[in-house]
Amino acid sequence: MRYLCAFCVTMVGIALLVGCEKKEKDKAPPKAQPPAVTGTETAQTPKTPTPPPIEVKTPATMPAMPNVDVPLPKVDPAAAEAATKEAVTKDATSKFKQLMGYIKDKKLDLAEELLKKLEGIKASLPADLQSKIDGARTALNAAKTLDTKLPAIPGVGK
Repeated sequence: MRYLCAFCVTMVGIALLVGCEKKEKDKAPPKAQPPAVTGTETAQTPKTPTPPPIEVKTPATMPAMPNVDVPLPKVDPAAAEAATKEAVTKDATSKFKQLMGYIKDKKLDLAEELLKKLEGIKASLPADLQSKIDGARTALNAAKTLDTKLPAIPGVGK
């Protein structure tokens, strides 16, 4: 959809540039009238050319916008949705691998944050990845339980 908007804006800009082009070949240049010679000027004094009058266009004198028929590119909604799902699945798979690395390295706070993000998008993921995310929750909870320190027994482990 983003590309379609950019395409339409570009086409409107091109149409404006083409439609607003001046047609100076068709118009005859305005004839400059020589200035009247006063008594103080002589024939040897160089004359400065006067600029042509400026033509101001009002909405009534502006040319109409040409009718431009631009065919829009056809986008297959199923293909676009499949590409989006594939990108989300690929991203979730890489985050899942990162999550499992965090659990193995006992970085449980980072693992918890990443797992919450994955659980937020779990409904849009394939079933096999959903079951892996559920398994990761179980593994993270088990790692948190094992990570808690048990009270030391006096005389053991010295």
